Amino acid sequence: MTKATSSSWQYKPMEKPSSATWQGDISARDLAKLVDGVIPRAMEDKWFIYADAADGQGRVAIHFCRSWTGAEVVLLNIVVSLDAAGSVDMDAPARVSGVTWESRGQDETEAKLLVRDLCSDLLGCDFARQL
Repeated sequence: MTKATSSSWQYKPMEKPSSATWQGDISARDLAKLVDGVIPRAMEDKWFIYADAADGQGRVAIHFCRSWTGAEVVLLNIVVSLDAAGSVDMDAPARVSGVTWESRGQDETEAKLLVRDLCSDLLGCDFARQL
């Protein structure tokens, strides 16, 4: 499976983002699924999901974009552990720290529900059921 990156599919950033804090635990197994993301095979697959590289504090944004338009709909903000080289420690758990969503067309509750559904159903992440 190829790891999704911002250049794997078309991408258009949010125009009117809103943010909220959100807390939750992510297992190392689920972290791998989030970081790998999803590259649609065709536009009918509906979603393109990719992770940014971690910054120096271990902050990572997971981008959820519509495949047809490339429009970014929601970001799941997480905090990961870093290894000695400054890369994501894929053997360590992570934490959800917040959510950012395109405020035109959805509110905080809808954005969180969308993240839960996509992480659970599309990525197969167990942590999403606990959020």
